[in-house]
Order: sequence, then structure tokens, then C-alpha cells
Amino acid sequence: MKKLMVLLLLFPCVLMAQEKGIQFVKGFNWEQVKAKAKQENKYILMDCYTSWCGPCKVMDNTVFPDETIGEIANAKFISVKVQFDEDEAGDPLKKEWLAQSRTFVKEYKVSGYPTLLFFNPDGEIVHKTVGLQRVPHLKETLETVTNPDYQYFTLKRAVAQNPNDKDLQFKKIEAAKRAGELSKDDVSDYIAMSGGLNSAQNAKLMITNTNSSKDATFQELLNKRDSLNALLGEGATEERYFGIIYFENLQNTLGRKSPSGYYILSTTPDWTTIEQNIKAKHPERIQEFMDYAKIQFFKAAYQWDNFAKALETYRADYPNSTSDPLKRMYAGDVAYFVKDVDVKYIQGVLDWSKAAFEKSTDDVDQMNYALLLYRTGAKDRAIPIMEEHIVFAPANVQQNYADLLDKMKLGKML
Repeated sequence: MKKLMVLLLLFPCVLMAQEKGIQFVKGFNWEQVKAKAKQENKYILMDCYTSWCGPCKVMDNTVFPDETIGEIANAKFISVKVQFDEDEAGDPLKKEWLAQSRTFVKEYKVSGYPTLLFFNPDGEIVHKTVGLQRVPHLKETLETVTNPDYQYFTLKRAVAQNPNDKDLQFKKIEAAKRAGELSKDDVSDYIAMSGGLNSAQNAKLMITNTNSSKDATFQELLNKRDSLNALLGEGATEERYFGIIYFENLQNTLGRKSPSGYYILSTTPDWTTIEQNIKAKHPERIQEFMDYAKIQFFKAAYQWDNFAKALETYRADYPNSTSDPLKRMYAGDVAYFVKDVDVKYIQGVLDWSKAAFEKSTDDVDQMNYALLLYRTGAKDRAIPIMEEHIVFAPANVQQNYADLLDKMKLGKML
């Protein structure tokens, strides 16, 4: 009987030891959380959530319980969950936290959920993230957020004290993107103070922060095309410029997203009417955009015969308008999906994309490159490349490429 009592007493402790994931403190108010963090010399991780937030529940169920996430967070942070909407059944402590949360909303611009706030061991805000973070992303955040060069609020304070420090300004911009706080003025001011579009860093900064045709920098993608492409590589401005136009005008009129994926509304769009509508808004290089749009549509619609023809036209008419990432993507589609073309066509795509593939270390890119080589007859070069990279391929595509490798070894058509 005594042994049974001992086991029963130990059982809760065993369960506690077996719990995985982030161990959030309970029964503490804000002052007590800060005191605990200071005493243990740990940062504070605050999960700001609401009762109606779907992504918050996803993180609760799939991210916070992760063992790796728990190991990092529990070693470096005092973690606490704070509900930011009213709970009528809430106890006095929860109501105290609700009052405190209104201060956080105002001071740290908490307007979307989930938001994670990070404080140093002295209780001073250093960083935040907004939105759903999957395990790999949160893992990276937890591993780096204690570094002052990563922290948005820390860098913001440093820039206020040293407004002419270009290195600090750039670090703050990168941190602001991570925190969801980046403004167009931040980017424009930095580019102006650091000499304009005179470096690849500044050019990339401008392009990656041009996300709408309403942005002041949108027209610069055309006006400064040559200088930007010289810094970033051919096709860099076209990829952004045409991509924005396509997203704003065609993405949701030609197709729709659903829980099962993206689906096409019509397999035969009225391209004449589409061109007229786009031309009214964006007359510059309209024919090139239409040829680009057809590639995007035929790819999304899995119309691979039409895709192959559209790509051939685009390659011939606009030889310098495709960025390396798009070349790898289009050539990969040809390698994997396009069947009824001759060796001459495949060789043309390979010649066009070879340099882009050689710059990539991505395993799927390299396997697609191997498929192109094989389809041009270079079997002896193709098989070793496929064998080297298939080991590291993502699990969801590994079997498909393994089947193709078996066919390659047997000399069969793909």
C-alpha cells in the first residue's frame, strides 16, 4: 500500500517531466513575470492572442508543443500567454492582464494576432513578430532574437540616438520587416541617405519593398530598369513589375484559391479583353506583359502544351527579361511536365537556363537540371547529378524523382 501511495505521489511529477513544448508560466502578473525573468536572467516571450483568433489556435496546437521549440524557449525565456480580448468569465488576474494588454496595444502597436512580444531580462521591449509562425520560422526567431542586431525596438532606439549611422539604419530596416513595422518612408530615407540606387543592396531593398502599383517606387522599376538590372541581374525588374500587375489584375479573375489549392475559373480566357483592360492601366510594354501573363496562366492551368509554346515565344522575343529564379522555375516545369517536344526544344531551354541552374544549390533545381540534361541525351552527366541531390530532396517529391531516376538508369523516356 505504501508503495502504491508513493507511485501516486510521484505520478504528477512524471507527467510534468514528460511535457514537451513551451512551458508557459501561470498565476503571474506582469510585475511578477518581469521579476522572475530578471532573477533567472532570461528574456520574456509573450504570446498575445485572442479567443477568436484561428492562427493562434494553430500555434497552440502545432507549434508551441513542439519539442525543439520547447527546448529553446524554456532554456532562454520566461514565457507567458496573454489574452487580448475581453473574457467575461475571467478571474481577477486575467482582468489585470487585460488592462495591461491595452498598454501593450498602444505602445507596441499590437493590432494583429497572434503577436509575439519579446522583452530583455530587465523587462524592456526588444522585438516582436506578427502572424502565424510555423516551427522552422519560430525556431529561427527564438535562436536569434536575443541578438541586439536582430531586435527591431533595440535598433529603433539606437537609430534615434545615431540618425546618420547607415549601418544601423539598414539593420533597423531588416528588423522592421521581421516585426511587420517597415514603412515606405524608412526605405526611401535610407536609400537617399546612402547614395541612391548605387549598390545591389539598395536596389534589392527598393525592389523587394515595391509591392503595389500604388507604391511610389513602382514606376521606377521601368524608368530605372537598365541600372537596376545591371545591379541585380537580368529580368529582376521585369519579374517584380509584371508580377505585381498580374497579381493585382489577373490572379483572382482567372483563378481562385481554395482549401485544396488554386483552381482555374476558365480554361480559355478572353485574352483580347484582358489586354484592353490592362492596357488602360499599364500601357507600357503591354505586349510583353501579355506574353508573360500567358506563361503564368498556362502554368497555373497545367496546360503544358500551351505553356511550352508561350515560353518559346517569350524566350525568343525578350531574351533579357527573365530573372534567374524564373528561368529555373520555367525550365524545371519543362523538364518535369512538358512531354511532347523534340530534343531541339529541350536543348534550347537548357542553353537558356544553364547559367541560372549553375548558380543554385537547391536540390530540386539540380534534379530538374539533370532531367533536362538527360532529355538532351547527356545521360552520363545527368544520372550522377540526380543521385547526388535526390538524397536531400523534400520528402513530398522524393519518390517522384526516384521513379524518374530509375527510368534514367534504364534509358527510358521520361
